[in-house]
Amino acid sequence: MNWRRFHRVALAVAALVVIAACGSTSSSGGSSVDWSKQTTASGGGGMDALVAAAKAEGKLTVIALPPDWANY
Repeated sequence: MNWRRFHRVALAVAALVVIAACGSTSSSGGSSVDWSKQTTASGGGGMDALVAAAKAEGKLTVIALPPDWANY
């Protein structure tokens, strides 16, 4: 199995899960972002806004990560 390709796919899936799980939250600018409708992090205000929205949710569930990944 090509592990580099697997890791890229796993990261893409993880990012989509985070975006879908965040729902509507406010970014630091005060505007409301519906993360379930965003296709990129920059579309919702960037990675800082995505991380803030994920932290506001209080829980992150990821799938399809290799078993040797730890401390993420």
